[in-house]
Amino acid sequence: MMRFSLIVCVSMILFSCGNRMSDKESIAQIEQMEKKLLSDKESIAQIEQMEKKLFATMEAPDDSLANDLMTAYEQFNEDYKENELAPECLFRSANLARSFNQYQRALGYYQSIVDGHPYYQNIIETKFMIAFMYDNDLKDKKKAEELYKSISAEYPNHIFGREAAKRMETLHMTDQEMLDYFKRKNGLSTDSITVQENVISE
Repeated sequence: MMRFSLIVCVSMILFSCGNRMSDKESIAQIEQMEKKLLSDKESIAQIEQMEKKLFATMEAPDDSLANDLMTAYEQFNEDYKENELAPECLFRSANLARSFNQYQRALGYYQSIVDGHPYYQNIIETKFMIAFMYDNDLKDKKKAEELYKSISAEYPNHIFGREAAKRMETLHMTDQEMLDYFKRKNGLSTDSITVQENVISE
């Protein structure tokens, strides 16, 4: 009986110490989260400053500033993957890379969103942009067709799903065939089609 009481007493002491240790660990964890939150804000502020600096030079784009900003976006995603802005940073990186004709880099960013942030609010647009880049920028019609087909099947009622289906109809047409196709379908002039294509490609 005495031995049993001793075992119970020791167990209670160990349990109590364990709870105290858990409290300390929880406090430490909270402090780390607070530091991380502060770091998030600091990183976001730094990125915003870099964006302002780059956009102020867009009349004469600065490759160095653009690359620094893309690197900052990428680093934010690596450091704060759980932050809701992480996939948005990758999306901005991809758009920026594409605007500077860094197509493979842009594709890498878009694909990182698909692989790492499947619940990103612009995930369907991201998938479409990958297909569009293979189509418009890399001229890989076979890959583009595969991706357009997947998007249109997965999101038939979404604007980008419908756009993917439309793209498949004209994917293998020459420029002139495409112009004639849209003129017949929509009654638009050649100039109107050219403007429409330029807007999508930008």
